[in-house]
Amino acid sequence: MDNQAAYEFINSKDIREHLRKLDYPLTPVQCAFLVWQSRRHTLKEKHEAWEDIIATIEYAKSKHLRIVMLSAQNEAK
Repeated sequence: MDNQAAYEFINSKDIREHLRKLDYPLTPVQCAFLVWQSRRHTLKEKHEAWEDIIATIEYAKSKHLRIVMLSAQNEAK
């Protein structure tokens, strides 16, 4: 989930717009909390957002693992 999508789950319009202006980076844990506490979204929408967050985390982990493996291969040469 990118920040722009996560901002939509912030209940306060003023805070949502403030963070947008700052382009404030949110961690996956912060995104998950915002989804959980949102009063404007249905459970189905929240579930879809959580799935997106999980996919983002899994992608980042796999990308990190590839970098570590390539680094290890280069060091072995």
